Amino acid sequence: MESKLKAKKTAPINTIINFFAFQYDLVYYCLKVSVDFFAYQYDLVENFIKFLLEYVEWISDIRSIKSPAFVKLVEEPIQIHK
Repeated sequence: MESKLKAKKTAPINTIINFFAFQYDLVYYCLKVSVDFFAYQYDLVENFIKFLLEYVEWISDIRSIKSPAFVKLVEEPIQIHK
C-alpha cells in the first residue's frame, strides 16, 4: 500500500518514521529553547546581583570625593578682561 505525493512513492512506514522524527525534533528544540531561556534568566539575575554589590560598595565608599586641587585657596584674584 503506497501513496503518491508529488510524483514520489512513499511507503506508510516512511510517513510514520517522519512523523515520529518530527515529534522528537519538536520536543528537542522546545527543551533546548526552555533551557536557553532559563540560562539567560540565571545570567540576568547573577549580573544584577553583581551590579547591586558593586553599587553598594561604591555608595558606601567613605573616601572624600573632593579633589585636592580645589582645597587650596586662590592666591591671585581672577582677572576679567573687558
